[in-house]
Amino acid sequence: MNESSVSGTPPEVLDNHRKYIGQLEKECPVRAAINVLRGRWKPSILCEIAKGPQRYSDLRKTLSQVSAQTMTVQLRELEADGLITREVYAEVPARVEYQLTPLAESLSEVMVELEAWGERYLTERAESPSQKPD
Repeated sequence: MNESSVSGTPPEVLDNHRKYIGQLEKECPVRAAINVLRGRWKPSILCEIAKGPQRYSDLRKTLSQVSAQTMTVQLRELEADGLITREVYAEVPARVEYQLTPLAESLSEVMVELEAWGERYLTERAESPSQKPD
């Protein structure tokens, strides 16, 4: 089974994504890190998978507001970036599980700090209405 048969994501799209990230890493490591995590649902997906191996169907239930296509693309990008692994079991129907790689596990402290910063930011913005972005 090739990369695009399940997701509908053409391999050239993932290849372009990998090349783009590779160029960013050469130019600016901070931008590369942010770009790897950039995506409306990537942080939420990573947080769910951090709880333990997750089946695709479980992720879809937990993050029900994410369309199937978006979920698949975000998962494929996370896999291409080396943050998650995807295991397909030879069962009918096919069972697919995702789990964090050691590289993604090393992000856990960063994600905790980012969450704390986000909470402080939201609190500060709620207390200072004049500083809210348009």
